[in-house]
Amino acid sequence: MTVTKSIAAAAAAALFAGAAYAEYPERPINMVIPYGAGGATDISARSIAEPLGSAVGKPLVMTNVTGAGGATGSVVVQNAKSDGYSMLFARVGSHSVSPAMKATLPYTLDDFRFVAVYEINPVACAVSPSSGIKTMDDLIARVEEGG
Repeated sequence: MTVTKSIAAAAAAALFAGAAYAEYPERPINMVIPYGAGGATDISARSIAEPLGSAVGKPLVMTNVTGAGGATGSVVVQNAKSDGYSMLFARVGSHSVSPAMKATLPYTLDDFRFVAVYEINPVACAVSPSSGIKTMDDLIARVEEGG
């Protein structure tokens, strides 16, 4: 094969590959919400479903798959075909707290590809004024002391 034919073949392959990618998505995208209907994750996920569906050109099919603190829905997406048509609205509970607290969790963070942060929630930590804890460092020291 000559250099010219090789370049032409590579260019044709690139054009066909580009055309294949341009067709995504060809069908609705399944968005798994690993928590119950009406909860914070469900409400926030559904609030972006219509504008996100409009942006990608296909509807997002929202599915609540509940159980085990978000692990059940996470496993559904972990086991789904890796074709971009199953996505998870992961939360701190299912992807930070549970992996740190449960030795037998059926997935790790490496089983997922995180593509976006769609909300940031502030967190407050409160203690009794009589505890003597004034800072987060004080709280950490108290926990490390065991009491």
